Amino acid sequence: MIALAFVALAALGTIARWQFARLNRPGWAAGTLGVNIGAAFVLGLLHGSSPDTLTFAGVALLGSYSTFSTVMRETTEASESAGYGPASGYLAITVVGGVLAAYVGLQLG
Repeated sequence: MIALAFVALAALGTIARWQFARLNRPGWAAGTLGVNIGAAFVLGLLHGSSPDTLTFAGVALLGSYSTFSTVMRETTEASESAGYGPASGYLAITVVGGVLAAYVGLQLG
């Protein structure tokens, strides 16, 4: 039953990310940016939670919701379609925004 719940949460995270990815435009992946910063915030909120909560909410749900590989692919696509400036900006905003969101989540959690 635990494995089924884990798989269900992972599927939910994946479907939610897919829906947000529809907001992406060539050269600017707004949906992925929002997903990753939001996930960083929620992970900050979850800091100090029980191991079960971290496993289910942090790993299954948020792990499938946010993804590093998508950021790297979209950064590469942005550099090819819009140039290195926008691609670098997207990557910087993703990293700095994610760290700040996690910090705010930690403070609120």
